[in-house]
Parts: sequence; structure tokens; C-alpha cells
Amino acid sequence: MVTLSTHYSKQQPPIPDGPVLNFRDARISRNTLPLAAEFRTLSIQISENENRRSQRLRGLQGFLRSPRWQELLGELVPMGSAHRQQEKHEQQRNMAMAKIAQQLRDYQFHRDTVNEVFTRMGTSPVRGLEPEAIERRRSQNGRNVVGVQSRMYLLRIFSWFFGGFNRFLWLSVIVFWLCWKPIGNPPQTGNLALGIVIIVIIFMQALFSAWQEWITSRALNSITSMVPEATVVLREGRQMAVAPADLVPGDIVVLRAGDCVPADVRLVEASPDLMLDRSVLTGAPDPTIGTVEFTNANYLETRNMAMMGGAVTQGVCTGIVVATGDRTVFGRLSRLTQRQHIKPKSTILQLEVRRLVNGLTTLSLVVAAFFIILWAVWLRTSYPGFMSVSDALANGVGVLVTFVPGSLPISLTLALTAIAKRMQRHNVLIKNLTTVETLGSVNAICCEKTGTLTQRKMAVTRVAFADIEMHAAQLHRETGIAARRLYETAAWCNGATLNPDAADLPESEREVFGDATDSAFLRLATQMRGVVSAAAHKTLLKIPFHLRNRWMLTVCSTSESESASEPFILIKGAPETLLPHCSEIQSATGEILPMDVAMKERIKSTQQRWATEGCRVLLLCRREFASIDSNPFVGIENSPAHLYSVASDSITQLCVVGLVGM
Repeated sequence: MVTLSTHYSKQQPPIPDGPVLNFRDARISRNTLPLAAEFRTLSIQISENENRRSQRLRGLQGFLRSPRWQELLGELVPMGSAHRQQEKHEQQRNMAMAKIAQQLRDYQFHRDTVNEVFTRMGTSPVRGLEPEAIERRRSQNGRNVVGVQSRMYLLRIFSWFFGGFNRFLWLSVIVFWLCWKPIGNPPQTGNLALGIVIIVIIFMQALFSAWQEWITSRALNSITSMVPEATVVLREGRQMAVAPADLVPGDIVVLRAGDCVPADVRLVEASPDLMLDRSVLTGAPDPTIGTVEFTNANYLETRNMAMMGGAVTQGVCTGIVVATGDRTVFGRLSRLTQRQHIKPKSTILQLEVRRLVNGLTTLSLVVAAFFIILWAVWLRTSYPGFMSVSDALANGVGVLVTFVPGSLPISLTLALTAIAKRMQRHNVLIKNLTTVETLGSVNAICCEKTGTLTQRKMAVTRVAFADIEMHAAQLHRETGIAARRLYETAAWCNGATLNPDAADLPESEREVFGDATDSAFLRLATQMRGVVSAAAHKTLLKIPFHLRNRWMLTVCSTSESESASEPFILIKGAPETLLPHCSEIQSATGEILPMDVAMKERIKSTQQRWATEGCRVLLLCRREFASIDSNPFVGIENSPAHLYSVASDSITQLCVVGLVGM
């Protein structure tokens, strides 16, 4: 786990919970590594086992350097060599950390103004990058991918053929070969046949290990393919969707709530409610505010930077890519962790199998050695013609091969695979067979319902009015005023947009940019657009969804309002948040009915029932004003600040347009 931790105060920061290796642990003095007081400490959190191992090694260092034990130190040369190797790794790690800190101090993108950033990156704020500039920068900087550790194919092939029990089998092959020739006199073809059979067994086990790794990698690839891989970029004067790996420095990207940050991005536009999740890098559990202004001299602390590996939790922002791939902070830390040589922890099943294997191997070696010694000391002298040298060696190795459970890996893997296949039939995908062992003790599996295990795609399936529930397919055929109000709320109170690059395609086939909820509403609106007659509208104010408010609001005006006064309010959000502010509800025919206690209970009951059936439920509302005199938005249409204040205070006396399940 790699984490950049930060501290605000210039005083000595508190010691964090858990093992942390930072510059205070390093052997580089503050004179050789000058850091500004306001800079955050760059630290690498390591596992508890690794920390304990380092503590033991440091304790061993003091023990070995004590004068009393200098003589004993000479006898512990191998142990001292291992300690010196570990110390060398720590020094290399500290040097790499110091290099990263210096590189971060040299960055100036967060200090520059927006215009200076566009000038430095050679990007037009209106058109973005041109194709020639994109190709040139891609050739200079490479693809926007973080370098991964080499797969080390040769080492893996070696482990397939010589790892585990195979090393004993190869020893048996050599002994059987020697017993055939030259020890065998005359040569016995039975020993040669046994050697060939064991070689075939080794190859079968190696092929099985390769097949197992291929199955595991295919499962991981299937999970990776579920992650949405598209970023909205401004190029050649129009927005388009490109793969994150194709981004280059200077690209202008548009990020919305739910999007992952594909590179290190300097923000140039940000909505007032923009929140960025940096927990992958900083370890901070709470999202931080995003803004365009420079707020801190520290590259990691300033709020006008969005780092690769982070995410936009709410709001909308536009930024210019300043670093890609291994040049990002995430990429630099990834390379640093690849130099740590930290072995993955063994599972309980692996530990138990290792104990069994070590016990059986030790027993087989002891029995084989005892048999050879018994033949050499007693049988060879007392019964000279009873057994030849080649027969004795072949029988001893036969005992070794008999005790070694060579088929244990295959049997264990097949058993786990059978369980994984059975779970796959219940739509549970196992990416690592060793995790199957722990599922027997699991009572409940909790997961985030959208975006982690799903494709972040939703669709409106049902709608409820005051007097009726219907499926979304029925709503597509409605042409009345109720359907029109629902269409206006779904389409206009929305943060998603259709891909402008595919304007020649039907709207139903165009890609939607936005979070899953807004995308579902926009899909519903495009399907209703052909049957609903709606006037052109103008959006005066849009307040995005906020986790604290749990609603999204839009102030709109139309040229053909059904009321004599406008603008009016469209709002959608959680039913438990908006329902207390509702005083009216419309029926399927468009008739406005009063919202009484029985109607509220009916809405709550419908919400709970849909939720138990796997739906996300939202309430769509609007508010219109009786006259121009009572409309607080009249006269302030061109003042966003006043509109925001008035709209926030006007979420009362709402009319429920419909309850929607997705």
C-alpha cells in the first residue's frame, strides 16, 4: 500500500497510527535533504510484517555491533550479509523518496495562473490540441500507462518445471539415469523407463501450472474490462471520448462526479461543489475541496491539482493534463514500490500446505537416507549379492518419490476450481483460487452497488404517479401533461450530455457522458422526446448533486410556460430528503392533488418496495409560482449569486412530478 501522508502544521507532526516509514526514519540528515517547513512529509506505509522485520533487523544490528559479541559476529557472516543487503535496500528506498520529493518541489504548475498553464503546455483553451501536436507529444512521453513489473517469463517457466516437488523429481530422474548408465552393469532399461515417466509427470505438472495462471489472468482481465475506459477530452475544438491511455500532456479533460482522474491534471474550471477523493495517494478518508486557485506551495496539498488514481466524488471540473504515465505522482510511487521486493503474504491454506509439504519431504528424505545407509552398512556386507549399487539407489529414490505427494498441487487446484466454477454459476467471479478457502467462514459480503462490481450503467425501469405505477416502456407512449412534466425534469435537471462526436447517430445509440444516475434520466428523456411536446428552455442556474443535500436543482425558463410566471424550479433527489418539502403531487393525467399524510405513506411504501427489489429510487419535483409578483427569481435572471441564494431557500411547497425507480 503506497500512501503520501501530509501535515499542515510547521510543528512536529503527530506520529500516525500504524507503521510508517518516512524521512524521519531515513539516515539522510535534514542538512542533506532540506525541505520547506510547509511541505508535507512524503512517507511510504508498509505492512506490519515488514515493519516488524525491519525492527528485528535493527535490533540485530545493535547486537552485532556490540563489543561483547564481536567474536560471535564473525561466526554470523551469512546473517550479517543479509542484514547489510536489507540496509542497502533501505538506503536505495530513501534515496528514491528524496528524489521524488525534490521533483515535486520543482513542479510549478500549481503556482502558475490558468493562462500561464495554457501557455506552458502549448494548448488552446478553445480548440485543445491538434492531431500533429498529439502525435508529437505521444512520441515524446509515451502512452499514459503506469509501468508494471516485468512478468519475468523465464523465471515463471523455471518455477513451473523446478518449483515445489519437481526439484525432488528431477533429482530422481538424475539418479534413475545414472542407475541405467554408467552405474548399471548391465544397464537396466527399467530405470531408464522410470526416468522418462517422471519427466513426463514433470511436464504435465508444468503445463497444469501454466494453465492455472492463464485461467487466473483471464479472470483478472475480465474484471478489468468492466471498468469504464473513456475520458472526455477537448481536441480540435470539440469534445470527444478517448481511452485514458491515449492522453498526452496538454490535453484538456472534462471530469464529472464518479469519474476517475486519468492523469495529473491542473484544474482550470471547477464547479462550486467540486470534491476530489485523494485517499489512494494521501490516505485521507474524506474528499477534499477542488478549486482553480492556488492554495498551497506543496504540490500535493494545493487544491487546484487532481492526481492520477484519485476520483471526482461530486461536481464538475475541467483541467489540463500536466503529467502522464510514470511521470505522475502515482507512477513515481508505483516504481518506488516495485523496488521494495515485498513478497505477498501467504494465505492460511498456503501456510498449511507448506507445513504438510515440509513434513512429508523431511520424512521422505529421512526414510530414503535410512534405506541407503542400511544397505551400505549391513546389506552390502552381509548379503553381497542381494542388491547391486544401482538397485539400492533406485529403491532409495523410489522411496523418496513415493512419499513426495507430487499430485497434491493438481488435486488442490482442481478442488478449488470446482468450487470456483460452482460459485460462477451464481454470478460470483473468483479472481484468485486461494481466496476460496476463506469463503466458508463468510456470513455476508458487502459491496458498493454501482461502479465497483458493476459497469456503472443504470436504466429507468418504473415510474409512479399519485394514482398509478407503470413500467418505463409504458411511459414512452404517454403524451399528456404529466409525461411532459416528467420529461422536463428528467432532461433539464440533469448533468449528463450526449456525445457531440456522434451527432450523426440516433440519440438512442449515442454515448452518454455523466454519472450513472444522470445518464439513466437522459436515456429516458431521449426515448420520450419523440412523443412529448416540450418547449425550448434556458437554464439559468444548475446546482449539482451534493452528498449533504442529496438533491440536484435547476432553475429554468421557457418561451411557452404553462404558468404565467417564470422562471421555475426543477429538482430531483432522495425521497426522504424532498418529501417533507412537498405539498402537491400530480396524477397520471396531470391533475394536481394535495399531498396528505396517506399519500406520503404510500410514496414511502413504494420506495421501500422498489428498494428491496434492487432499484435506486429518486423523487422528481418542480415548483412554479402563482404570479410574477410572488416569483423571487424575476429580475435576478442574470445574477448567478442571487439565483443560488434564492433557489436554496425556495425548496418548499414542491409538487411531486413522479417517483422513479432505476
